Amino acid sequence: MTPLSPKRRRFSERGAVTAELALALPAVMAIAALIIGVGQWQLQQQRLVVGAATIARALARGEDQALVDEFAQQLAARLDVSFGSNLVCARLSQASPVAALARFGALEVSEEQCAAKQ
Repeated sequence: MTPLSPKRRRFSERGAVTAELALALPAVMAIAALIIGVGQWQLQQQRLVVGAATIARALARGEDQALVDEFAQQLAARLDVSFGSNLVCARLSQASPVAALARFGALEVSEEQCAAKQ
């Protein structure tokens, strides 16, 4: 077997990078989508934590229920309130921000926070 000349070797390897990119690109895109989806989920979770805590404190202070409902509506979240003997708990729930999961109703993000009545 005779070795290939440098000119022929370059010609025989032509398109190798394109083929490797075509094979690796779907995996890179899937990882990027996963990272973005997890970031969106974390941001939504944080918004719900702050919102539920704010609502629980407001209800514990005796704020108007209409004001609390308006705040939950601004967050576009479902609000469930429970009253205990000395606690007020607010639970906010939303569909997943990850479009692929929300389309199938596969994931709901929710957070519950409680505050002592004053």
